[in-house]
Amino acid sequence: MDLLLRCRQNNWRKLAFIGIAKHAGKTTALNAFLHQLSDAEESVGLLSIGVDGERLDAILGVPKPRVFAEYGTYVASAERALLDSGALFEWIAELPISSPLGPVMVVRVTTPGTVVLAGIRQRAHVQMAVDALRHLGCHFVLVDGAFDRVAAATPTLVDAAVLAVGAVVGNTVQEVADNAQPVIARFGLQETGPEWKALFAQARRNRQAALAVEREDAPGHLDVLYVPAHAVMFDVTRQMGWSDDVVAVYIPGAVTDGTVDSLLRHPRDIQIVADHPAQVLLSGRAHRRLMRHGHGLSVWDRLPLAAIAANPHHIAGVDLPRVELLSAVAEVAGDVPVFDALHMAETTSDALEANRTALQGGEG
Repeated sequence: MDLLLRCRQNNWRKLAFIGIAKHAGKTTALNAFLHQLSDAEESVGLLSIGVDGERLDAILGVPKPRVFAEYGTYVASAERALLDSGALFEWIAELPISSPLGPVMVVRVTTPGTVVLAGIRQRAHVQMAVDALRHLGCHFVLVDGAFDRVAAATPTLVDAAVLAVGAVVGNTVQEVADNAQPVIARFGLQETGPEWKALFAQARRNRQAALAVEREDAPGHLDVLYVPAHAVMFDVTRQMGWSDDVVAVYIPGAVTDGTVDSLLRHPRDIQIVADHPAQVLLSGRAHRRLMRHGHGLSVWDRLPLAAIAANPHHIAGVDLPRVELLSAVAEVAGDVPVFDALHMAETTSDALEANRTALQGGEG
């Protein structure tokens, strides 16, 4: 699977690398793409939201891959993190971003090696760093979304995302695919229609939640009620102004299973509007229940998946069958290409064909 070609064809220049879980293979996928970009002599900028690139995993205490930067790569990271890196740098600029590890610096790799990415923890700071790297002439900017940092996959910051799916989320190939399906589905949600965007535009500008309520005295006419964003984190139906006449709700934060559970009691179809795919944190079961009740779910801004990196390796040392895993994830991935970062030439179609051949051989 040629990820670089796919990015060029779709004019995706800013990519987020995110994982379905810790140890899903995100860093391996990032390193593989960095190597491909280097081979193609593309100028690259690199940063992380959160902390990544550590020598030892901070949670489980097991070795993990480190981010490896090739010669000429531009990096935005905290000063002390850079000093702890294996690569050597030309120091270019200091950004107005402070962190416990010192100011965030922009550097250029002069001797290839591992890099520690840290110091950037806010969406506005990601935007500042991305802009600085683009200003330096980086054709591609890669944002490493450290564990539990969905902000990396924000459509206002990046053009597309690469999702890492690994054996760490299941004991069998099918279990991994089943757990990956609802996450992949978030990125396939429809964009919110213009009528709802017009209705909720002010709420979105002000980062408020909002309810669209059909007027009893004028059927078809909608009033908008504004509520604090934090007030809809759990049971939105308990908010002042909620009634059986609510037909839509805009939620600027996370849409969770708890959000859905409260809406299942609503007597009429309702449209839920989320900001973007990374804010939709529904399980597959909750999403299916929502659809069965006739409710709708859309995202204000879509974010395409550039690819899915399926990692058969488990940190406990028990790996899943590689070809079977690629095939199973491809079955739930729709038209998104699936690859193993350690074998990037392996395409989705190759994996599916190999799996079919194996099955036919078993039947014979």
